[in-house]
Amino acid sequence: MKTLVWLKAEGFLIAIDDLGSGYSGLKLWSELKPDFVKIDRHFIRDIQDDLIKREFLRSVVDLADRLGCKLIAEGVETEAEFRVVSELGIALVQGFLFGRPKPIATAYLDSLNDHAALASKPPRREKEIAGLLCRYIEPVTSESTLRDAWERLQSEPDVFALPVVDNGRPLGLIHKWRIMETFSTPYGRSLYERLPVSN
Repeated sequence: MKTLVWLKAEGFLIAIDDLGSGYSGLKLWSELKPDFVKIDRHFIRDIQDDLIKREFLRSVVDLADRLGCKLIAEGVETEAEFRVVSELGIALVQGFLFGRPKPIATAYLDSLNDHAALASKPPRREKEIAGLLCRYIEPVTSESTLRDAWERLQSEPDVFALPVVDNGRPLGLIHKWRIMETFSTPYGRSLYERLPVSN
């Protein structure tokens, strides 16, 4: 650790490879305070079809923003994966979509043409304004089922919680992560999707 502190003091940049591939990734991140973190390709593969991977990556992007760290998405192989990664704000990518290993390095960059505007966009923090917090979200009632709430959250991917309101009286919030957690237990969906959100 002392060596890494000395290297950073000398101007070297620190990178962590394959975040998410094992227990050590987050522990290393907290200890080393790296300049770059590469996301393991497991979290990139088919991300356009996997809500949990998108939510994980969104959380990692937010954490990296707060810590002043740059993320690299590893294993980007399709346009759909690249589109989601770009929309989440990750500008550094690698993968077969851009080129395969060769004796002489070359890159296929046509995929970047449709995303050239990304480079000119302000950093995520600059485009996040307080006004975004003022969006009206249609509430559910305490008797709405978890299935109904889940379907709403699935149809509105930028909404992460629904207000629970009965007769104009706010009762609380039902969070997307809480439903995901409940449904991911053994038989979770079968057991709970017909129950009201108040449970």
